[in-house]
Amino acid sequence: MSSQNSLDPLERLKGKAEEHFVNYVIVVDDPNVMEGVRFAYNNQFSATGMIIRASKLLRDAEGSDVDTDWIWV
Repeated sequence: MSSQNSLDPLERLKGKAEEHFVNYVIVVDDPNVMEGVRFAYNNQFSATGMIIRASKLLRDAEGSDVDTDWIWV
């Protein structure tokens, strides 16, 4: 088995994102963690900006019922 296949799925996604994008943020639903989600990013400031922009896009999307209240820790 290759080391790539033994990586956690989030780590595999992170590796692919690093190959193709300058900055990225990945958020995945994971019922096995207390917080409910796991995430990865390569730049804290870019990730914050991308999440804020994405929440505005979701809020403004026609017919969107997405709850965009974020709690920052």
